[in-house]
Amino acid sequence: MTYNFHMLGEALKTIFLKKAKFRTAFYTKLSELAPELDVFFAHSNVQQTEMVEKFMARLIQTAAGGQSIDAFAREFASSHSRFQFTPAQLAAAQDALLHAYDRAVEGTLVGTPEMHANWHMFVEFVFMEFRAALRQIDT
Repeated sequence: MTYNFHMLGEALKTIFLKKAKFRTAFYTKLSELAPELDVFFAHSNVQQTEMVEKFMARLIQTAAGGQSIDAFAREFASSHSRFQFTPAQLAAAQDALLHAYDRAVEGTLVGTPEMHANWHMFVEFVFMEFRAALRQIDT
């Protein structure tokens, strides 16, 4: 089963409207799961919001434009390979994105089990591609 991009688009509208809640949930969870990463994200709330927005916007533009997520993942992996994230740190980032989504959409029209499952499938796919791209860079 794969994610439904049209459903994802609806959820992302809500995330953008609730970007401060999404940002706070993401960075708080990431810091809880992988505190050693705090040094990479010791920015102001505005800078953190911009980083999250930039990542999400680029990801959505890629998928909406009919481009493959693997190309985005390779580009993102290439720009982040210098940080040498561990598998545990990548898992923490993935979990933090899932957590942030759940917090941002709770109580909204897109906070349904179907939307939740769709977001989880999407994030899983993106991180699978990201990990594959990092392995290619390492070889």
